[in-house]
Amino acid sequence: MFSTSKPHKLRLLPSITNLLDEIKQEVNVSAAYLVMAVYGVVNQQLETILVRNEFRFVDDYFEVEKALYATEDPSKLYLSFAIAQDCVDVSDQGRTGAVLRMEGDGTYDTESANFSDIRLSRQNLSYLNEDGSRSVVVNMLALVGSAVIGHREVLHTVRYALER
Repeated sequence: MFSTSKPHKLRLLPSITNLLDEIKQEVNVSAAYLVMAVYGVVNQQLETILVRNEFRFVDDYFEVEKALYATEDPSKLYLSFAIAQDCVDVSDQGRTGAVLRMEGDGTYDTESANFSDIRLSRQNLSYLNEDGSRSVVVNMLALVGSAVIGHREVLHTVRYALER
């Protein structure tokens, strides 16, 4: 016979998914704050692709896609993101419809509400030429985690996709 007057409960769950459904908490990662954090880290890379191709950002409007993943540390979330921002041609070439899209990943600390380890893996600058043809400039970055020759401590990271 179970007593409901006890402060703790013992429950058996058939899978880790059921456990995660029971203990999950909502996490609100602000898109604007993510963009500010990304731009703060990769500002030089953004300036390079824009200046080299003679574009600049139009305004502060951007579109953000993000996916959050639980890790073995309950206060840290792994995130992947894509940010797209409209650009304007500053040359006299008559190019229109320019968009800079950045893809990358990083870590979000839910306790301090701060981002860390932000890195870009890809940048696409696409635009329409004056003749109507589409051009795409792609910067791909090769990311090598932590390459070590010799002895190293192996750390594992568990990532479980959270709802988007």
